[in-house]
Amino acid sequence: MEAGTVGYICTAASHPARAEQGGRGLTVNDGEWAFCPAGEAGDHEWSRIARTSLEELARAALTAARANLERV
Repeated sequence: MEAGTVGYICTAASHPARAEQGGRGLTVNDGEWAFCPAGEAGDHEWSRIARTSLEELARAALTAARANLERV
């Protein structure tokens, strides 16, 4: 497992990104770091991504969640 990079992201429809950063969402899938934008503990649907920093993924998830709130 390479330190500092995430190789999977959860794309489960039931796990939308949250508008608040809670420091949760990082776990391990198939021996690699994985990130769930909703910070959920289970029922993930993992998709492989180009290795990306957790900070970049968390920032993108926060931006997407806030954009979705503005549309409602």
